[in-house]
Amino acid sequence: MHARADGQIAWHAGASSFLGRTRCNDFLLGLAFAGDTYAAPLTETQLASSLEWLAARWKHYDWTPDA
Repeated sequence: MHARADGQIAWHAGASSFLGRTRCNDFLLGLAFAGDTYAAPLTETQLASSLEWLAARWKHYDWTPDA
């Protein structure tokens, strides 16, 4: 796993927009899983881990699920 600090830019979104803002790489967090998740869907443990990772950031950045 290659974890990056939240402030680093990972050029994954390309030309993008979210809620009227462009350049999503500049302000959104990315979460990726290794392998083909269509061929082998995520396990309950993987989903729980990703939600735990996200929950800490939702709280830190004061995000809500509706965003």
